[in-house]
Amino acid sequence: MNIQKTFLIALAFGLGAASACQADNVGKKLSDVGKWAIYQDIDPATGEASCTGLYQDDGNIQLARAALYFSLSGRGGVKAYTTRYDNLRPNPVHLATKMETDLSIAAIRGPDFATLTSSTRFRIHILTAQNQAFDYDLDLTDIAAATAFINGPDCRTAA
Repeated sequence: MNIQKTFLIALAFGLGAASACQADNVGKKLSDVGKWAIYQDIDPATGEASCTGLYQDDGNIQLARAALYFSLSGRGGVKAYTTRYDNLRPNPVHLATKMETDLSIAAIRGPDFATLTSSTRFRIHILTAQNQAFDYDLDLTDIAAATAFINGPDCRTAA
Protein backbone atom coordinates (compact mmCIF):
# COMPACT_ATOMS: atom_id res chain seq x y z
CA MET A 1 0.00 0.00 0.00
CA ASN A 2 1.47 3.36 -0.87
CA ILE A 3 2.47 5.78 1.85
CA GLN A 4 -0.28 8.30 1.05
CA LYS A 5 -3.01 5.62 1.26
CA THR A 6 -1.47 4.27 4.46
CA PHE A 7 -1.32 7.82 5.82
CA LEU A 8 -5.02 8.40 5.14
CA ILE A 9 -6.08 4.97 6.42
CA ALA A 10 -4.00 5.32 9.56
CA LEU A 11 -5.39 8.78 10.17
CA ALA A 12 -8.91 7.39 9.83
CA PHE A 13 -8.09 4.95 12.61
CA GLY A 14 -6.57 7.62 14.82
CA LEU A 15 -2.88 6.98 14.21
CA GLY A 16 -0.49 9.81 13.55
CA ALA A 17 1.19 10.18 10.19
CA ALA A 18 4.51 9.18 11.70
CA SER A 19 2.82 6.01 12.95
CA ALA A 20 1.38 5.47 9.50
CA CYS A 21 4.82 5.66 7.97
CA GLN A 22 6.35 3.46 10.65
CA ALA A 23 3.53 0.92 10.30
CA ASP A 24 4.30 0.70 6.59
CA ASN A 25 8.08 0.82 7.17
CA VAL A 26 8.02 4.09 5.20
CA GLY A 27 8.93 2.27 2.02
CA LYS A 28 12.27 2.55 0.30
CA LYS A 29 14.01 5.90 0.41
CA LEU A 30 14.83 6.86 -3.16
CA SER A 31 16.21 10.35 -2.85
CA ASP A 32 16.49 13.62 -1.01
CA VAL A 33 15.30 16.59 -3.02
CA GLY A 34 16.20 19.65 -0.99
CA LYS A 35 14.23 19.43 2.25
CA TRP A 36 12.06 16.57 0.91
CA ALA A 37 12.88 12.93 1.63
CA ILE A 38 11.28 10.87 -1.16
CA TYR A 39 10.05 7.37 -0.32
CA GLN A 40 8.66 4.76 -2.66
CA ASP A 41 6.17 2.08 -1.78
CA ILE A 42 4.59 -0.69 -3.83
CA ASP A 43 0.85 -1.34 -3.57
CA PRO A 44 0.64 -5.10 -2.90
CA ALA A 45 -2.80 -5.36 -4.53
CA THR A 46 -1.90 -3.67 -7.81
CA GLY A 47 1.89 -3.83 -7.86
CA GLU A 48 1.94 -0.12 -8.69
CA ALA A 49 4.78 1.97 -7.38
CA SER A 50 4.22 5.46 -5.98
CA CYS A 51 6.19 7.98 -3.98
CA THR A 52 5.58 10.37 -1.11
CA GLY A 53 7.80 13.21 0.03
CA LEU A 54 8.26 13.94 3.71
CA TYR A 55 9.24 17.51 4.57
CA GLN A 56 12.45 17.34 6.60
CA ASP A 57 11.64 13.63 7.04
CA ASP A 58 8.58 14.58 9.15
CA GLY A 59 5.73 12.10 8.59
CA ASN A 60 3.21 14.78 9.60
CA ILE A 61 3.93 16.77 6.42
CA GLN A 62 3.48 14.65 3.30
CA LEU A 63 3.80 15.63 -0.35
CA ALA A 64 1.85 13.45 -2.79
CA ARG A 65 1.49 13.63 -6.58
CA ALA A 66 -0.95 16.54 -6.43
CA ALA A 67 -1.47 17.42 -2.77
CA LEU A 68 0.29 18.43 0.43
CA TYR A 69 -1.06 17.03 3.70
CA PHE A 70 -0.55 18.24 7.27
CA SER A 71 -1.57 15.75 9.94
CA LEU A 72 -2.85 16.86 13.32
CA SER A 73 -4.01 13.44 14.37
CA GLY A 74 -3.80 13.08 18.13
CA ARG A 75 -3.52 16.85 18.52
CA GLY A 76 -7.17 17.85 18.42
CA GLY A 77 -8.11 17.42 14.78
CA VAL A 78 -8.51 20.17 12.19
CA LYS A 79 -11.22 22.80 12.50
CA ALA A 80 -9.98 25.52 10.14
CA TYR A 81 -6.81 26.89 8.63
CA THR A 82 -5.35 29.94 6.95
CA THR A 83 -2.69 29.73 4.26
CA ARG A 84 -0.15 32.23 3.01
CA TYR A 85 2.08 31.94 -0.05
CA ASP A 86 5.40 33.75 -0.24
CA ASN A 87 4.89 37.30 1.09
CA LEU A 88 1.36 37.68 -0.23
CA ARG A 89 -1.51 38.47 2.10
CA PRO A 90 -2.96 35.51 4.00
CA ASN A 91 -5.91 33.81 2.34
CA PRO A 92 -9.32 33.81 4.01
CA VAL A 93 -9.95 31.20 6.67
CA HIS A 94 -10.70 27.78 5.20
CA LEU A 95 -13.13 25.69 7.24
CA ALA A 96 -12.07 22.06 7.26
CA THR A 97 -14.01 19.74 4.96
CA LYS A 98 -15.67 16.65 6.39
CA MET A 99 -12.76 14.55 5.11
CA GLU A 100 -10.20 16.88 6.69
CA THR A 101 -12.11 16.84 9.98
CA ASP A 102 -12.59 13.06 9.95
CA LEU A 103 -8.93 12.40 9.12
CA SER A 104 -7.45 15.25 11.19
CA ILE A 105 -5.58 16.69 8.22
CA ALA A 106 -5.28 19.92 6.30
CA ALA A 107 -5.11 19.06 2.60
CA ILE A 108 -3.73 21.54 0.07
CA ARG A 109 -5.03 20.44 -3.35
CA GLY A 110 -6.30 21.72 -6.68
CA PRO A 111 -5.56 25.36 -7.55
CA ASP A 112 -4.03 25.89 -4.10
CA PHE A 113 -1.54 23.10 -4.82
CA ALA A 114 -0.63 24.71 -8.14
CA THR A 115 0.06 27.98 -6.30
CA LEU A 116 2.05 26.07 -3.70
CA THR A 117 4.35 24.44 -6.25
CA SER A 118 5.23 27.80 -7.78
CA SER A 119 5.92 29.44 -4.40
CA THR A 120 9.14 29.53 -2.39
CA ARG A 121 7.55 29.88 1.04
CA PHE A 122 4.32 28.54 2.52
CA ARG A 123 2.82 29.29 5.89
CA ILE A 124 -0.22 27.61 7.36
CA HIS A 125 -1.97 28.40 10.63
CA ILE A 126 -4.14 25.45 11.70
CA LEU A 127 -6.79 25.71 14.40
CA THR A 128 -7.88 22.47 16.02
CA ALA A 129 -11.31 21.47 17.27
CA GLN A 130 -9.92 22.08 20.78
CA ASN A 131 -8.93 25.65 19.79
CA GLN A 132 -5.21 24.93 19.80
CA ALA A 133 -3.16 26.59 17.08
CA PHE A 134 -0.32 25.03 15.09
CA ASP A 135 1.85 27.04 12.73
CA TYR A 136 4.08 25.72 9.98
CA ASP A 137 6.49 27.73 7.84
CA LEU A 138 7.90 25.72 4.93
CA ASP A 139 10.78 26.58 2.65
CA LEU A 140 9.44 25.50 -0.75
CA THR A 141 12.58 26.22 -2.75
CA ASP A 142 12.67 22.59 -3.94
CA ILE A 143 8.96 21.69 -4.00
CA ALA A 144 8.70 21.85 -7.81
CA ALA A 145 11.67 19.49 -8.15
CA ALA A 146 10.28 17.17 -5.44
CA THR A 147 6.86 17.12 -7.13
CA ALA A 148 8.48 16.40 -10.51
CA PHE A 149 10.44 13.53 -8.94
CA ILE A 150 7.27 12.11 -7.31
CA ASN A 151 5.46 12.27 -10.64
CA GLY A 152 8.46 11.02 -12.64
CA PRO A 153 9.59 7.63 -13.92
CA ASP A 154 11.78 6.83 -10.90
CA CYS A 155 8.65 6.70 -8.73
CA ARG A 156 6.50 4.74 -11.15
CA THR A 157 9.05 1.96 -11.57
CA ALA A 158 9.58 -0.45 -8.71
CA ALA A 159 13.06 0.04 -7.30
